[in-house]
Formats: sequence, C-alpha cells, structure tokens
Amino acid sequence: MNTKGPTKVEWSAWAAEDPLYGAATWPGHQRGGQQAWTDEAFYDSGRSDWGEFARRWQGYGLNIANCVEIGCGAGRLTKHMAETFGHVYAIDVSPGMIGYAKRHVQAGNVSFLVTNGRTIPLKAGTVSAAFSNHAFHHFDSVAEGERYFEEISRTLAEDGSLMINLDLHEFPAFISLQRRVYSLVRRVGDLRAAARRWRLQQGNGTAFMRFTSYEISWMFTTLARLGFTDPEVSIFPVPSPLFERPGKHPGMRLHSFVFARKGRG
Repeated sequence: MNTKGPTKVEWSAWAAEDPLYGAATWPGHQRGGQQAWTDEAFYDSGRSDWGEFARRWQGYGLNIANCVEIGCGAGRLTKHMAETFGHVYAIDVSPGMIGYAKRHVQAGNVSFLVTNGRTIPLKAGTVSAAFSNHAFHHFDSVAEGERYFEEISRTLAEDGSLMINLDLHEFPAFISLQRRVYSLVRRVGDLRAAARRWRLQQGNGTAFMRFTSYEISWMFTTLARLGFTDPEVSIFPVPSPLFERPGKHPGMRLHSFVFARKGRG
C-alpha cells in the first residue's frame, strides 16, 4: 500500500504559501487580501464554529473522553476542542501545518501527529470520538475518504461516535448518464491534479485544492458495511460575523455533517 497520500503534496505547499487561508479559504482572507487572516481572527473564528459543532454533536450523543481530529490544519478548531475533550489527537498530512498549529495551540491535552495520508496513527478501539471539518472534501478521491472511514471504524471504541463534514450529492434522474459524466469530469480533474503536483515537486507550481463530493447512498452503504449505526445527515447554519453584509441578513455559513455511532460486537 502506498504510504504517502497524494494530497500531501498540495497541503505541504499550502503550509508554505498561506497556512491560514489554506485552512479557512474565505473570500478576501488570503495573504494580501482586504481581510487577510491574522492569528487572532483565525482562532477566534474557530471558537464560534466549534461551539455550534459541539452543541449539535452533544445533541446526537457524545463521549468526551478523547477525540481524533482528521485534517486539523493550523489548529483553528483544535484550540477549542481541547476545552471539550479530555484529550485531542490532531492529525494532518502536512508537517508545515502541524508545525504552525503547535506554535499556536499549546494546550497540554493535545497531541499533534503527522499522518501518511492513508492511516490514523492510533491503536484500535482507543478513541471515543472522531471529527473532521473541511478535510474530506479535499481528499483526492472517494476511495481516499472510504479508507479514512475504515480507519475511523478501527480506532473508535464501541459506542464511540463520529461527526464528519462532507460535501454530499445524489443523482435524482438519469442516474447512469450522470454518473458517467461525473466520472469523466473526475478523470479530467485527476490528470490536471497530477500535472499540478508534478509542477509543485519541480519547484515551479502553486498550491491548489481538490474538491470531492460523496454520493449520499454511498455514504449510508459504507457506514453500514463498517458496522456504524444510527447514521444522520445534518445541514445547519453557523453564525459568522465575517460573512455579514450591511443591510442584509446576519452572516451565516451552511455546514453539512454526517453523524454515526460505532456498533457493538
């Protein structure tokens, strides 16, 4: 098995070019932008988001003993997750992102771990919760997402739960045709990504992001196959002052998450 996930290339580049914007890609917040991220604003935005995420998760059912966070990036949410869980294992494929997070998140109950992009570096059945936000939709393929669901199943203890942010879709009609078109689009995207990664490795490219959406029926089937129970999809708004516009409704950002629980036996 390849021990180096393909997304490691671009996320190492983001860590070098603009780690805060790479982790929270909001319009105007890139380096040199009108609202370029500062460390203070970046981590403050994580506090409000995590407060709403935690409330939703607790409503579903949450054991706060410990948690693995997949794709922690610069630690925008990790910093505040440490106030909820007994221990947080924050993992990411990018050593640069992990290094930035370590410098700004110094809670004693957080362990930062660089992963190979394929596995979760924890023993089986050792965590009570698994979380990820804005990571699965940057995976190189649905197969990569499936591999991480398998790893979550392996590392979660019985009755442990997951809360994973996913971009979801369903094909309402002409399913076969739409799947073929989508597959073709993905293949073209794979070729473009391979070319851009090669340029990065040659030192003359710029950081980029891939976007992967997951079919809803695939998600439920995969969770059932891996022994998860009580799956739920929740789409909800999170207040965000950074998205407010004068004379319009308060700033909101929609988030879509799947919840599920590790079955017994």
